[in-house]
Amino acid sequence: MVTDEAIPALTFGEEVKARRTALTPTVGQAQLADMADISRNTVSNLERGTHEISNRVKRRIHDALTRLESGDPMESESELIERVIRQRVARDIEVLTEAYPESLFPEDADTPEGRAVAAMRHAYRTAARIARGEDQ
Repeated sequence: MVTDEAIPALTFGEEVKARRTALTPTVGQAQLADMADISRNTVSNLERGTHEISNRVKRRIHDALTRLESGDPMESESELIERVIRQRVARDIEVLTEAYPESLFPEDADTPEGRAVAAMRHAYRTAARIARGEDQ
């Protein structure tokens, strides 16, 4: 008869490595680290059993693996922060476009002022698209 004592429990690091390498395609340490918003060295050290980590970091790794296993890899904390910053910058740039309303500055291609206003509006709109990540 096999008892629980006969089967040694996996350490958290061994469990992480087993879960990570069981994914198809295999997920690298760097990808897991990015999703958990930790360094690749932390994942490597954890899997080798050379470092202890906090429960908070364990939870982040567990959550990232669970998302990967479910096929729904949500964005990492750093990706979320970047997306929010991009949205704010885009919104601020779009406000600058309003400084040149068509009602006050008609885009008359036949005058230097009209061409300048059209170019300015185009530049602000392009900058806003780039800030949102649409023109990469």
